[in-house]
Amino acid sequence: MNPRIEMTYRERRIVCEVTDKGELDLWLDSSLRKRRSISLGGRAYVWTNVELEWEMHHLIEGKFDHEAEGLSLYIKGELVKRIAATPAQQ
Repeated sequence: MNPRIEMTYRERRIVCEVTDKGELDLWLDSSLRKRRSISLGGRAYVWTNVELEWEMHHLIEGKFDHEAEGLSLYIKGELVKRIAATPAQQ
């Protein structure tokens, strides 16, 4: 099973996942916001800037590092969730 983080943030559904094709996807409310291929070194980074209430912008970042951290999700620069994981294709 591939690494996947799902959560709700300020009533918005966020999913960050490693696909079977070796890509890192970042979804917001069932819309793909960013997709990047995982490098030969086993790393990828995706991000999106979301305007929520009162015109406040929230940077949402997903990071995958095959050798170190696994899959991590950051919101406004702060780590909100990390799972140690290896994708099936790596």
